Amino acid sequence: MEAQESRARSRLESRGQWIAAGIVLTLAIGGFYVILQGYALEGMVPMVAGIAALAGLFIYGRRARSMRSSTINRSKDNDTSDDEIPRLENPSGLPDTKSG
Repeated sequence: MEAQESRARSRLESRGQWIAAGIVLTLAIGGFYVILQGYALEGMVPMVAGIAALAGLFIYGRRARSMRSSTINRSKDNDTSDDEIPRLENPSGLPDTKSG
């Protein structure tokens, strides 16, 4: 089950990378065309925006992946069996109303 989930996640990430590359390539070609039409500043905006978006997603993806892996590692470190968990007789701390 876990291997199947890992493969699915990998396919989704790969598909997302291809879609992002297509969007950035479209922005770059459109920006280059606008520059050729004589609008240098207006042509640079979509090119820079596409590159900045990719850089932002790259940084966000790295941070999210590292946070995800640290959460998984932390949960594995804290994994205890039921025998190791201390049981309280009256966990609520309220007086026992059953007797009487």
